[in-house]
Amino acid sequence: MKEFKKHVSAIIGITVTIASTINMFANFLIGKLNDLFGVFVGFSAILVFMIVVVFMSLILSQTIKKEVSE
Repeated sequence: MKEFKKHVSAIIGITVTIASTINMFANFLIGKLNDLFGVFVGFSAILVFMIVVVFMSLILSQTIKKEVSE
């Protein structure tokens, strides 16, 4: 498994910053959908985001397994 040898603090900082930015945007989008279309659509958007995250996690897991086995 490849690991970062240098600048680990900067890499973690950038990763957390990007994840927080995406989280803020997603929360804003869910709030707007809730305001415009109602509570059902807002909660449905949360479900859609959860499905997307699970799907992307599965893809990442398969990619990591391929790299480790090679």
